[in-house]
Order: sequence, then structure tokens, then C-alpha cells
Amino acid sequence: MDTGTRRKLYTAVALLILLVVIIVIFSLRGREVLSTMLGLNLQHVLLAIIAFLCIQLAWAIKWYLLVSKRVPRARFPYVMLANMTGNFVNITTPSGRLAGEPVRAGAVARRYRARFSEVFAATMVDKMGLTVGMIIVLIPAMIYAYAKYDMPPLLKYFLFIFFVFWLVVGGVSFLVLKSMKRWRIDRMVNVAYLVTKFFKGTSPFDKKHVVERVKEGFSSFRESFKEMLKDPIMMSIDIFLAVLMYFLRIAAAYMFFMAVGFQVSVLTVAVAVHITFIVGLISQLPGMVGISETMMYGLYVAMGVSPGPAITVAILTQMNSYAFELGLGYLSTWAINFIGVQRKVIRPS
Repeated sequence: MDTGTRRKLYTAVALLILLVVIIVIFSLRGREVLSTMLGLNLQHVLLAIIAFLCIQLAWAIKWYLLVSKRVPRARFPYVMLANMTGNFVNITTPSGRLAGEPVRAGAVARRYRARFSEVFAATMVDKMGLTVGMIIVLIPAMIYAYAKYDMPPLLKYFLFIFFVFWLVVGGVSFLVLKSMKRWRIDRMVNVAYLVTKFFKGTSPFDKKHVVERVKEGFSSFRESFKEMLKDPIMMSIDIFLAVLMYFLRIAAAYMFFMAVGFQVSVLTVAVAVHITFIVGLISQLPGMVGISETMMYGLYVAMGVSPGPAITVAILTQMNSYAFELGLGYLSTWAINFIGVQRKVIRPS
């Protein structure tokens, strides 16, 4: 089964699960949800949509600032398209939101004839900044949840283990990427070459040529990664934009509560939205379809939100997330492919 067929299969399964979840929700509280949606305050809905747009814009600015340090000739509009394309692949692929990282880096590297390793280093710094921002927002959210609500011990253990897990993942990733010694690169590349040769048979390429090229790429990545980390102002801006993105996601959900006319604490919304998003990073279902809505609804109800508004806000939040991440992502993918075709047509032979 090729990659395209596999992706279509996963997407079909995800949509089927979403359909089942919608049927179950509407069979239980369909009238209540419909009546709530018909009475939405459109001004607050518009504010929520603007918040989702600002998430995409803040992420594009965040990544562009990093990419432009390694590729000065890169232009913001194309970097933004590449970023949304990579996020589209992240959402539609069961990869823990990792498969799109080389995609967006590769798009920028091809467009501006830059080293993939240098652009990918900027992408990894971007990913690390997102992880740091996620942990910064998670800490107060967990403290609030522990202090405010009498949660079951199992849920408390789960949240604590989850926090420790991401802390360890972020710390280990940072240390591994920062301390890439030459002998480690040599060993990693040789092992990778042997594994590839074992599964694919005799390589048609000269081993020395392939290994040296990969080693050169790793070395370039290491130097680019370490150089960007040495800029404290850039890293501070990067983490600030990451935290802003998570706050905008929380603000959008809060605006939906305002739209349905239900008063709720911002911190309650922050706990439900942020924990649901973090769990979604591990989910292997494209877009965490079905699981996100159910988990967000369960967390809202567990923290005292009425079932009707909880279901409505969970559905609206995920619908907007899918619209921007999938809708704009698909259009960005089409635009990048179109630009690539146009360049091939215009380029003289």
C-alpha cells in the first residue's frame, strides 16, 4: 500500500469515526445542541474565528523568523503556505504531528535552493519552542485543576504522568539535538545505511558517497541548530509566540462559551482545551477525530459545565480547528504545487 492510499484510508477511517460520534451526540442531545447553535451570538463566533486565524498567522511569523535566519532570501507569504501545508500533513497523517515537519522544510528548501538541513534545523527549533510553550501553559492549568476540582485519583495520576512525559521528551530531544558530536553522527549514519541496505537489498549508490552526504547534512543541521539557540532574543520571541498561540486557542473556545451565553472560568476552558490538544499529539488518528470532541466534552462536564453548552462548544471548537488546519492546509498544498508547476513551465530549457 503506497503512502497516498494509506493516507486516504486513514482519513476515511477518521471521518467515519467523526460521523459515528456526531450521530451518537445528536441522538442523545441533538435538539439541545441545535437550539443552542441557532441562538449563537454571532459577534463572539466571529471573534473565535479571528482567534483561529491569528493562530495560523502567529505560527507563520514564528517559523518565518527562524527560517529567515538561515535563508535570508525567504519570503513570508511562501513560508506561511509551506507551514500550513506541513500542518495539513501533520493532521491527516497518523504520525503524532511529525510527518509534516520535513514536508514544510523541504518546500522552503526547494523554493529558495537552500540546504534542507538548515531549514530543517529551523523547523526543529520551532517544534522545540512549541513544546516549551505547551509546558509553560500546562503548568498553571494543572495547578488550577488540582486545586479547584476534586478529580478522581486516576485522572490526577494521568495528568501528572502526562506532564512528566512531555517534560522528559522535550528535555531529551533538546539534549540530543544540541550535543550531536561528530562520532555520534558517524555512528548514526552508518547504522541507518546498514538498515536501509538490509531492507532494500544492495544499494545502487556508492556507500561512501551516500554516507558522506548524509554526514554533511547532519553536521550542517547541528551547526544551524546550535547557532540559533545562541540568540536569546530570538528564542524569547519564539517561545512568546508559542505561548500566544496556545492562549489564542483557549480564547477561541472561551468566545464560543460567550456565544452560547454560558458563563465559565477562563482557566476551566484552558484546562480542557490544552489537555485535549496535548493528548491529540499522541493520537494516531488523523486530527484526533472523534476523540477530541469526546474528551473535551468529558473534561468540561467533569469541571461543572452543563452538558448542552459543553457539547456545543466542543463541536464548534473542533469544527473551526478542522476548517483552518484542514481547509487552509489543503488550499496551501494546492498553491505550493501550483507555484512549483508554474516555475517549471516558466523556467527556460
